[in-house]
Amino acid sequence: MKTPSAMVANLAHRGVLSELLDLALAANAIDPAASGAGQFARRYGFRDKPLRVRFRLLDPRRRLLPTASDQDLTVTHDTFAQLDPNVARVFITENEINFLAFPKLADSLVLFGAGYGFDMLAHRPQWGKEPQPVLRDLTRLGPRERALFADLRDQPLGQKIRLEQERIGFSWVERAPVEFQQGGPQVPALPTSVPGS
Repeated sequence: MKTPSAMVANLAHRGVLSELLDLALAANAIDPAASGAGQFARRYGFRDKPLRVRFRLLDPRRRLLPTASDQDLTVTHDTFAQLDPNVARVFITENEINFLAFPKLADSLVLFGAGYGFDMLAHRPQWGKEPQPVLRDLTRLGPRERALFADLRDQPLGQKIRLEQERIGFSWVERAPVEFQQGGPQVPALPTSVPGS
């Protein structure tokens, strides 16, 4: 794992290399629409690191590899897009401990990545403050996620609310997917205001 100082040095090297490559390469060998250290590879036609997806099959009956071990897999984004894991439900968690401890569940898998699948109101004592809340529109959210995001952005529930998944009791994490699978309690729609906020 790179240290913060190593990452800064890497970005500085890319800046120096960009200046040299801009001088040395023909204009048609450079993508002028790509700029900044984050688009270095694209600008000069280098191959970039592929996006990776980490997931676990939660159903012991489902196997993508012919092993009896836990199916905790990391593949490229393109490979993941071509997989057919034959599951009915996909859960997303942004916390690795939650990802690793997610309970076995028929016809399901869990993705390790960003997600907002928790009921904020059920965990009000665990709320914290978000120092830099996102205020722009997020276009890839479903209807319930969009409603939750609007409540977080517009702040009817309180100022700069943040819920860290690490603060949610593990018994809730174990119970919620099972209840979801059984058609049990669903996350209620968030109210437009909460008394006392």
